[in-house]
Amino acid sequence: MDEWTLGYGRQLPGGVAVNVGFTRRQYKDIPALVETNGIYDGVVFKGYANVDFNQIYLITNDRWTTLVYSGLKPGFVSTLAALDSTRLQTRLAQFFGVPQEEVTGSYTYGGHGETMAVFKSGVAVQGVKLTEILAGEPVNGKRMSAEEWQAVQEHVRTGGARIIKLRGRSSFQSPAHQSVEMLRGRIRQGGYPWPCGVYFKEGPYAHVMMAADVAFTDQGLVGSIPQADSDDLAALDRSYAHLCKLRDEVIAAGILPPVERWPELNPHL
Repeated sequence: MDEWTLGYGRQLPGGVAVNVGFTRRQYKDIPALVETNGIYDGVVFKGYANVDFNQIYLITNDRWTTLVYSGLKPGFVSTLAALDSTRLQTRLAQFFGVPQEEVTGSYTYGGHGETMAVFKSGVAVQGVKLTEILAGEPVNGKRMSAEEWQAVQEHVRTGGARIIKLRGRSSFQSPAHQSVEMLRGRIRQGGYPWPCGVYFKEGPYAHVMMAADVAFTDQGLVGSIPQADSDDLAALDRSYAHLCKLRDEVIAAGILPPVERWPELNPHL
C-alpha cells in the first residue's frame, strides 16, 4: 500500500484554527497462481487429485496474507480452530456412549487436517482422565485400547474431508456458530472454551498462525503453548513443521515476502 497526505493549516484570530487535510491510499494486490490439483511429495510430482484435469490454478490477491499486509497487531487477527476439537469431543462421546458434555478437555492444536495434533493430555470422560482410560480404566463399562485411540485421532483428522465428500462442499453452519461464539468471547474478554488460531511472534512455534490456547484480553488474543506430555508435544512439533513448510511454499510462490521482511510491512511482527 502506498499512502501520501497533503494538508494545510491556518491560525485565525481569536484562537480559532482551520486545518484541511487529504489522504490518498493506493492498495496494491500481489496476484499469484497457486496450483491446487497437483499431488506432491516434497517437490516430487505424484499425480493429480482430479485426473480429469491437469493443472488447476487459484488466482489469489493477498487474501491469505492479512496479518502481514494489514499492519494489525497479531492479537487482533485470528482464525477459527474449534471444529476439530468439537469433533474429538463428539467422537469420544460416541465411543463411550456418554453425553457430549461429559467429555471435557478435548482439544486439537497446530494445523488443520492430517498433521493436526490431537491431544490426549487434559481429556477426561465422566471425570476419568483419558491417560487412565488408556491404561485400562473403564468408563461406562467400556475400555479403550491404544489402537482404538489412534483410530479416534485419525477420524478427527479426516473429519473435514469426509464432510466435503458427503456434501460436495464444506460446512458453514458450525463455523458460523463458532465464529459468533468467538466474537462473544472477545466482547466479554473470556468464556470461549476452545482453541483459536493465534500468531506466535517468538518461541518454539514462531511465525505461523496455528491453533493454540488463547486468552481474550482488551489487547486482543494472547496465545499460550498447551501443557501436555511428550507424545502430544511431539505431535505438535510435527504439525508446526508442516505449517512452516506450507508457509514457505506460499513465500516461494511470491504471495508472501520472506519472514525476515515481515516487520518491514507490519512493525508488530
